[in-house]
This record gives sequence, structure tokens and C-alpha cells, in this order.
Amino acid sequence: MRYWQLVWLFLCIGIPVIARTQPQPTPANKLTTRLNEKTPTESTAQESGVARGAVAPLSARSEPTNPKAVAQLQAGNAAYRNRDFAQATVAFRQAARLQPQWAQAQTALGHALLAQRQYRSAKLAYDAALRLDSLDRYAQLGLGVITYRQKQYTEAARHFALGEPALLASNTAHGDAFLYAGLSYLEAKQMRRAETALKTANTLTPSNPSTQLALSDLFRRQDRFYAALHHVEQALPNDRSNAQLLTNRGSLYLKLNQMDQAYDNFRQALRQNPRDMNALNGAGVALLELDRIDAAAAIYDSLINRGHRTAFLYNNRGIVRMYQALRQEQRGDEHQARQYYSRAQTDFQKAQAADTTSKYYQNNLGNLFKSTRQYDNAVKAYQAYLSKTAINNMAVMYASAQRPKESRLYFDVALKLDSGNRAFMYNKYVLYSRFYKDSLAMKPDLVQAGQGVSAKTISTKYSLDGYINIYLYDYGFDAYDYPEAVVLPIPPDPPTPIVSETTGNAQPLAPAPSAVAPPVRQGPVQVERRRMPRMKKAKHRGSTRCPVF
Repeated sequence: MRYWQLVWLFLCIGIPVIARTQPQPTPANKLTTRLNEKTPTESTAQESGVARGAVAPLSARSEPTNPKAVAQLQAGNAAYRNRDFAQATVAFRQAARLQPQWAQAQTALGHALLAQRQYRSAKLAYDAALRLDSLDRYAQLGLGVITYRQKQYTEAARHFALGEPALLASNTAHGDAFLYAGLSYLEAKQMRRAETALKTANTLTPSNPSTQLALSDLFRRQDRFYAALHHVEQALPNDRSNAQLLTNRGSLYLKLNQMDQAYDNFRQALRQNPRDMNALNGAGVALLELDRIDAAAAIYDSLINRGHRTAFLYNNRGIVRMYQALRQEQRGDEHQARQYYSRAQTDFQKAQAADTTSKYYQNNLGNLFKSTRQYDNAVKAYQAYLSKTAINNMAVMYASAQRPKESRLYFDVALKLDSGNRAFMYNKYVLYSRFYKDSLAMKPDLVQAGQGVSAKTISTKYSLDGYINIYLYDYGFDAYDYPEAVVLPIPPDPPTPIVSETTGNAQPLAPAPSAVAPPVRQGPVQVERRRMPRMKKAKHRGSTRCPVF
């Protein structure tokens, strides 16, 4: 055996060989990969900014590196918190000039401009901030206020949905932001989100009358009139001379069928603003329901003759003329009654022509045809606006025409739609007392309903057949004026960048520590032992002998 062969055998035979396979990822590697990579859901949530509590990462271009810019921003924040918005604007502009690629400086500048009602300049600042950092939620809040002021309510709700996770329900400085978020959701018909935001604003700033008015508006649109009235009354002590509040409280009393209180509020509102159309119209409705028919007619005649030819005035004057006709018919003056019926029909038709989008004027026209025994026309008018009120009136029409089976069927349908309506229950009581007396004793709810309606109300006093025909009045609510100067929350002050002692340059702020996987105990390294194959014997052995040691 040659010497080099001996050395080869000594080095290779019996030496353990470590398997040189590609290492597989350990559990620790997998966990680290999951922490550093976004799942599709997490990525979508961060990009949309909707998930509450998520913190948007700061863009590398938005990291402050200029200590002077940071000092200016901190000074501007101090002035902003003290509501010195002019001084804050100067400081924020300086910070943005010293650090042009800093999104937080642009957002702060937008907030200061917004508080001074400089909407156009504020929007430019917010747009610049979002170009630098598309996840800047504070800038989204500012754009939400601006688009709300522009009456772009759907867009405003979208901005607030993106920016609302930056708000804290425990910070009183966020009250204005929650208020305008709720108003935007309300106008965008997102009622559940509106109620949550407005209740939060009310908790943060319970003495703010604007929050009370916004909650009143929310509950009114949900037909929760007692709750709406409660919040209006909470706001009134802060501004007793506000004609809008008095008018809207009067309209809420109309909804609750409390005519005396409604008329008192309308009178107080007209002392503050004699030209408030909703107060004048509401006063006419209240006077009519209080059986002061001629006084109500004088209001509507005066308004229409002065040129206020609107649909709601024509509709309500038509109802007044209907009661004038019924009153004359009770007195036996058929000729005068027919004249009032004719004038009422003209008013209803003018109301329909002035407001072609609304059909509920047809209900009142159906009552007119029913009172004048034009039953085919009455059915067509009721069917043009087939509501629970029209169904009740159709039941009254069939009862007057001595067709109790059809009448009872329609009363049942109306009560399924509104089981607590006292007028519907009273009409059904009258029907049973006339056609189903044997069954009336087994229906105590009907007997109680018959005793619960006063004969002094105008609807029962001027009823020719004993039933209640329901007329649909048209009246509205004044829009509230909310403060234009909005103070939005600002993010915390950034730390001052560290300046290098050797170069004198500011070092970028250290990024937030990323999540590190906990150490995972690894098992022993697997070792594979293999023997080298024996070398084949050479055909021709050499003559060299192995040395002896």
C-alpha cells in the first residue's frame, strides 16, 4: 500500500459524517415568520384603518430628524391646547417648513386652520399629510369635518370611520370629534354608529348643548319622541332664547298629541323669530286640534296670500277646510259645506302638484271623497298611499257604508301594523258596539279603548258617523346650528431626535421594537454515521513497504 493511500484510509475510515441536508424551519422560525408577515386580514385592517385600537406604522419619510422642527411642533401643540390657534398655526408652519416630509406637522397645521374655520387651507394640509402617511387617522378626522360642512355626508362618514380608532372614549378633548362623527353617521343614515358616537360625546361633554340637540335629532328620526323631547329640554336651559329649540319642542309635542304645550312653545318661538315658518305652521296645526278652527284658517290664509305657496301649507289648509265643511254639515248648511269641500279638494290637489315626490296627501283626499260619498274615488286615493293610516280610513269608509266584515278586516290589518294606536282601537270599538255587541264583552281591550278617547277632541267632535278619520298634517323641524370651530385631538408630542456627537447630525428615531418570538428549545442534532467504501485493490501492487514504527 502506498503512503498516500494509508493516509487517506487513516483520515476517512470510521469518521462520523454529519448529514449535510438543507435545514428545515424549526417552530421558532415559523413563529418569527408569522409575526413579521401580515396576514391578509391584518393587512386589510391596517390599510383601511377601521379596526379600533390598531396603530398605524409611521412612514420612514415621516420620521422627524430635525430637532428644531420637533421643538416647533411641541410649541405649537402647547399653544393649540391653550386654544391659541393663531400662534399654533405659526409654529406648525415652521415645523412643516423645517421638516417637509413630516406628516404629523401637516396634520397639526390642518387642525389649527380648521379651528379657525379656514377649511380650504386645512384640506390642503390634510391632503399633504395623507400623501406622506396614508394611514394618518388624525388627518382623516379633519377631512371628515370638512366634508360634513360641505354636506358630503357619505364621504364624511367614511373619513370618520377611518379616523375614529384614534379617538379615546375617556378623553374629554375628543368630544368635538365624537360629535361630528355622530352627525356624519346620522346624515349618512348609519343610525347605530351615530347613536354610539353621540352618546360617547354626551358622556365626555354633558354640558354641551350641541350634543343634546344632536341626540334629540337622532331619536326624532327614529320616532322615539319622548327621548327626543328629553334631550331638547336638557339643551334649553343653556339657550332659552333659541327659537329653533322652542319650535322643535313644539313640533315634538304635536307628535305626542299634547296640543296645549305645543301651542305655548310655538308662541314663544314666534316672539323670538316672527318669521319662523315651522313655528307658524305648527301653531296653525295646534289651533286646529284645539278646535280653534277659524284662528287656524286665518293663519294659513295669511301665509298663502302673502306668497308662501308651499305644499305643506296647502295640505294643512285643506284639512282646516275639511273641518269647516264638517262643522257646516253638522249645522245643516249643506250648501256651505259643499263649498268648503270643494276648496279643500283644490288645496289637496295643489299640495300634490307642488310636491310630486310625496303621496301621503292622497290620504287626506281619500277622506274628502269618503265624506262626500264618492267611495270609488276614495279607494283609489287610499291605495295611492297605502299606509296604516289609509288602511284605518278605509275600514271607517266600509263601516260607514254598512259593510262590517270588510271594515273589521281592515281594522285588524291596521292594528297589526300599529297595535298601540288609540284611534284604531277606538274605531274598532265603535264597530263592535254597532255590529258585534255579543262579542264586545269578551274584548276588554276594546271596551277600555272606547272609554279612553275624549269626545271633546276635534276628530270625534266633528265626526258625522262616530268614527275617527285620521288626517295627515305636514309640519317639519328647524335644522340646528352646530359650532363651526371644531377642536380635534392631536397626537402626542414626538421625542426630540438624538444628535450625534461626532458628526453633529440628527439621528433618525429608533423604530419601535418588532415582535420577537420566544426561544424554543431545540432537540439534539441528528448525526448520521456512514463508512467510506473500501478502496479496490490495485491490479499491480507497488513494491513500497509500510514503515515500522
